[in-house]
Amino acid sequence: FRADEIGPDGKDCGIMQTRTTVSRYSCRQLRRNIDIAFMEGARELAGYSASCRKHADFGETQSQMASVERQTEADQAKAEA
Repeated sequence: FRADEIGPDGKDCGIMQTRTTVSRYSCRQLRRNIDIAFMEGARELAGYSASCRKHADFGETQSQMASVERQTEADQAKAEA
């Protein structure tokens, strides 16, 4: 992880690569303060989650993700045994 990272177009900043066009913080603030960067990243992800819930296939996608997660956990358990 690199806290001072800037995206190719200069609008994705900080450790969470938060888009400055949807943030109340400047790129400089996101790069210098990890607490702010993580809070803004979490806020941005929560917004994406809320918008995904509006799509018709949201429940199906959630089910598919849970199935993949269960399979991954089973594979890890086998590898550890």
